[in-house]
Amino acid sequence: MTLAESPAPCHVRLVGIQVDAGVRMRLRELGMHDGATLRVWKRSVFGGRVVVVAGSRIAIDAATAGCVEVEVLAGDGSCPGDVPAGAARLLAAAS
Repeated sequence: MTLAESPAPCHVRLVGIQVDAGVRMRLRELGMHDGATLRVWKRSVFGGRVVVVAGSRIAIDAATAGCVEVEVLAGDGSCPGDVPAGAARLLAAAS
């Protein structure tokens, strides 16, 4: 999944960046490197994303967001429809 396809709000892990070297270096300077955890904070009207990386909000345009591969971190309760692990245990015990 790409950053452009990810839901908001949600936590994701960065898997790879498929852009030219200059843009990749700038994203790494901002803390967006392989394995980094990002919070997708907002979706913009034209498909871009605002992400939180190490406490800083960064706006990513739609074209760049489409080149950033991520995986959703399931079970932390941050994604729409996601149930936190602790709540899932309570629900299972109650049934």
